[in-house]
Amino acid sequence: MGPLRLYTWVVILAVGALLGGCSSETPPTESSKGDAGEKAPVLVEGLKVWKAEPRLASVPYEAVGTVEPLTKVQISSKISGYVDKLSVREGDSVRKGQELVHVESNELRARLEQARAALQESQAASEELSRSIEASRAGKAQAVSQLTLAEADYNRMKRLFDRQIISKSQYDKAYTAYTSARAAVDQADAALKALEASRKRVAALIQRTRASEEEAKVFVEYATIRSPIDGLVITKSVEMGDLVGPGKVLLVLGDPSQCRLETKVEESKMRFIQKGESVPVQIEGISRGEFTGKVGEILPGVDPSTRSGLVKVIIPHSDDLRSGMFGKAFFSVGRESLMAVPKSAIVRKGQLVGVYVLDEGNTIRYRLVKLGRELGNEVEILSGLHAGEGVVTEGMDKISDGMKVSLPG
Repeated sequence: MGPLRLYTWVVILAVGALLGGCSSETPPTESSKGDAGEKAPVLVEGLKVWKAEPRLASVPYEAVGTVEPLTKVQISSKISGYVDKLSVREGDSVRKGQELVHVESNELRARLEQARAALQESQAASEELSRSIEASRAGKAQAVSQLTLAEADYNRMKRLFDRQIISKSQYDKAYTAYTSARAAVDQADAALKALEASRKRVAALIQRTRASEEEAKVFVEYATIRSPIDGLVITKSVEMGDLVGPGKVLLVLGDPSQCRLETKVEESKMRFIQKGESVPVQIEGISRGEFTGKVGEILPGVDPSTRSGLVKVIIPHSDDLRSGMFGKAFFSVGRESLMAVPKSAIVRKGQLVGVYVLDEGNTIRYRLVKLGRELGNEVEILSGLHAGEGVVTEGMDKISDGMKVSLPG
């Protein structure tokens, strides 16, 4: 006999011996045989039997992922310059409005001072023009008053001249005074209009210089980069003296008060997942490893290289949750018919896995089964059990293979 066949026979004999050893019965003697040749059934207190029936159950799908803060903010600079102050490190807690980074801003401050000087100069010119306009208005009013007197005198002299009461030289003198007064009014009016136009130009200049000052102030404020949220510094990619520019990410901040598990889900399973549904989550490496999460976001795109999509599951706060931790989410991706029994019904004997089945004659039989997935407090049975069979779930310590029992009640 070859070594392989010998080994096979040894295994068969060992299993047979183990199953035989599980029975507490001894071969029936003549004194124990009844008229039918059977033992009397044994009443077993506390024995509970589960009737195995196929049922619809959710199909679980396990997706692995990484813990990330629910709120994550990338901090970048809006101006170019060298970092001359760095106030935080990775892992530091920050408050909203706290200074994080400062970019050297001497040139920006010079631009601000220049804009302020131009604004002050234009404002001074506006004030000077206002004084000139007031003086011009007073001069025009005086010229109008003199024109009124000269016009009245001219009209009187003209009537006298027409009646040949005065000489022509007297008339001409009155006419010359009148025309001079009118010319003075026209000149004063032109000067006033010119001053008003200058004031409008200066007012426009003031608006431009004020806008330049505000712009320069904003850029100076951009030099100080502050935190937009309360949170933690997750990553830092800048050091003192680094040259930074607009768009370069300097820091990444996260809000640790609530986290999410970002999982990759096969595209064929994406259609079963709904936003807002509850999802069991397991996080490794923390004391409270199990959570009930909620699907917060399902990204519409699918990665063509992995044929998977991104599903973000919001998980409750825990002090020991950290960004970057490994986790699993257990989604329900449909329903299927299966056979399942309570976990308490499973009896292990060495490497054998089975259940105690109560047959139609109320005899206990140890049946080997093949287990499938765990379904909460139950476990799937892939083979070894048939619909309608009774499976013992409690009281296994009081029974043995081949025992005929009588159920209480």
